[in-house]
Amino acid sequence: MSLGIVNYSALARLLAEELDLDSSIPAIKMALIRLGEELKKEKSLLEGRVREVIGNSIIELQSDVSVITVSKERITGVIKDISEIMSESRFL
Repeated sequence: MSLGIVNYSALARLLAEELDLDSSIPAIKMALIRLGEELKKEKSLLEGRVREVIGNSIIELQSDVSVITVSKERITGVIKDISEIMSESRFL
């Protein structure tokens, strides 16, 4: 429905048949059309937010990246080494 490619009349008939409301097909169709319009607006807002986040993001591919895990107890012993690495690295 949010793509606007549903046959509202056919869907209304299907729902009316399932709910045993044959006399309400025009009302069901109108409700479906309104729901479809709301879904389109929500989709548009969500897509706009996603575009904004992606537009304000920086994606960078890194190669030769190493991950080093050190326990809290041992970190004080390697602070000097870490500071030397930081001075030579683009990021840490």
